[in-house]
Amino acid sequence: MVRIMVSTPWRPRADWQTPRCRLVLPILVALAPIALSGCAAPSPPEAEAQIAPGLRFAIPAPSELGYNIDAVQLVTAHYRGEIQTFEAHLSVAPQRLTLIGFDPFGRRAFTITAANGATRFEAAAGLPEGLRPGNILADIAIVYWPASSVERGLPAAAELQASGEGRSIVVGGREIIRVHYDTPPARGWPRLAHYSNDAFGYALDLRSTVTTP
Repeated sequence: MVRIMVSTPWRPRADWQTPRCRLVLPILVALAPIALSGCAAPSPPEAEAQIAPGLRFAIPAPSELGYNIDAVQLVTAHYRGEIQTFEAHLSVAPQRLTLIGFDPFGRRAFTITAANGATRFEAAAGLPEGLRPGNILADIAIVYWPASSVERGLPAAAELQASGEGRSIVVGGREIIRVHYDTPPARGWPRLAHYSNDAFGYALDLRSTVTTP
C-alpha cells in the first residue's frame, strides 16, 4: 500500500487555478515536474523523466527489478494542506510492468503498462493531457529498483548514495531526493518506504501489501 505525502510546497503558476488545470490531488503530484512550464508543456519520451529541474532520469526496464511482484497499495496524498487516499495495484514481471490507479471513489483513473521498451497509458475521462506516466514510473523505480539500476539511470551530474536503510540522490552536494525503508530491501519488497523529492516539493509514503512472493 502506498502513501503520497507532499512537503515544502512549491508555488504553481496562476493559470493552474483555472478549471482546465484544476486537478485531483494525486494528479497534481504527478504533474509537479511540468509545473514550471505550465499545463501545455509537451510530454517527454516515456523512457525517461524529469525528476528535478534540468535533471533527467532514464527509467530502468521491469526486468531490472530482478524478481516478480504483485502488490496492492494504499496511497495517502498530502499536498498544500490537503489529504486524499486512493488505491493502486502494481504488478512487475521481467517483460512487463502494470500500474492501475483508482480514484478516491474506487473508479479506475489510469493504467500504465511498460513492456518491450514502450509505455502505454490509458486514462479515464477528466484526467489532464499533461499527466506524465514517466514520472510515476521514475518514482517507483527510484524507490524499489536495485541501486545499480537507479545509479545507471542518473546523469553524470547526479550521485546516488545508498545504504541498507535508504538511498538519496545528490546534485552539487545537495540532497534532492531521499528514500527511507522501514523494511530493508535486502529482505524483499519493502512494505513501507518513504520518498521525498525536495526539488519539486513532495514526498511519498509507500505502504504495500504483497499478494504474490
